[in-house]
Amino acid sequence: MRSGHVHRNERSRSPEYAHGDMWTRFQLVSRLLSAQPPQNAARLSFSKLIGEYEAKATSSASWSTADTSLIASLKLIDRELDIQLGFPELPGRTIAGVVGGFSSGKSEFINSFILDRAVRLAIGMRPVTAVPSYVTARDTSVVRGFTPNGGHIDLDAEDFKRMSHAFLRTFDFDLKTLMPFMCVGTLMDPAYFGQLCLLDTPGYNPPAMASPYSLQDRLTAVRAAQQSDAVIWLIGLDVNGTVPSSDLDFVREIGHTGHQVYVVLNKADLKSQAEIESIMEQVQAVLDHEGLTVAGISAYSSKQREVLLHSGPSLLSFLAQLNQDSQARKPLAQRLVSVFETYEYALREHISAIQSQKRCINDLQLDALEFGGEAVYQKILDRLGQLDIMLSTSPLEKALEEAQLLRAVLSTALDKSLMQGT
Repeated sequence: MRSGHVHRNERSRSPEYAHGDMWTRFQLVSRLLSAQPPQNAARLSFSKLIGEYEAKATSSASWSTADTSLIASLKLIDRELDIQLGFPELPGRTIAGVVGGFSSGKSEFINSFILDRAVRLAIGMRPVTAVPSYVTARDTSVVRGFTPNGGHIDLDAEDFKRMSHAFLRTFDFDLKTLMPFMCVGTLMDPAYFGQLCLLDTPGYNPPAMASPYSLQDRLTAVRAAQQSDAVIWLIGLDVNGTVPSSDLDFVREIGHTGHQVYVVLNKADLKSQAEIESIMEQVQAVLDHEGLTVAGISAYSSKQREVLLHSGPSLLSFLAQLNQDSQARKPLAQRLVSVFETYEYALREHISAIQSQKRCINDLQLDALEFGGEAVYQKILDRLGQLDIMLSTSPLEKALEEAQLLRAVLSTALDKSLMQGT
């Protein structure tokens, strides 16, 4: 026994063992930096056009929330184009974003559906999910980390398990700047995941122990949820007996009306049947009070891999339904057109509102002349004239023209990207 104890101590002091984690980090960073983007000129042009438009739009005096939404949507399409070219199993599948606060058990929830026991998302009591991961069914397991320039590297199962906040804190920079997301193809039940992808997201309320880079987790989670076709909202029953206020704030922020939302009361094996029934009633009451409509509620045990109680369709029924609705995710070309139609509609509505205001100003001028006479008319003319100048539609009309031009060139670049990538 003593000799074995000495052997372990000697191993822990050896340079190879002591610097093993450092060597792992060095290799990962080196591989990410050397990952080559697809040799696809149109693909590079697509990203460049979005970047140039963002730089120009953010410096414009007419910047608005519509511009923010447009650029965020374009960046999502840009990311999905990388996935389509680098992970062909995923495009066309329905995406269900798995969201929840710190310690709600999102990663363990997804692990409960992975049949390959060698492939595990990192789990723990501390915040673990750091890099968003698309998890989908595949005959053989593969994990790929994607770089911002469209390149990707293959990771083994052990590399994948390391991708936690604890691991990212060992770097002197935010690793997500080199690897913003991962794709995981692994064995999963085709009855539920043949056409469905689960998107693992960071917790949106990381505790104080998390890394400084965790402050970006909420934004990452919001964007992932908005990108998804449906949202699976996890509430951990080990720390919550009802809906946390941070969860309600998050669901409001992502705009729940645009998604099917399903509530999962996770870690239900920690509660008795009576407690689960009581909590489920409380959760439903909160949702009704907030005016939040959900597709259903299930009390689920990730550990036991089973639904213990449900209201409305069970979790498995909901997953089976999503698995059949793969057509909900439109091709990228259609989504690009839809994004611009939404943006252009917002600009036209803004232009119409300004024109209505200008008509009111003209009516005021005529009323001043008719009822107040020349003296009153001259007194207010200058002020109304200044207001009329301030309500110019020229910047918006220019933005509309530029958006229409950008739509055309991006559509061309997208079509060529997909043709060159096949």
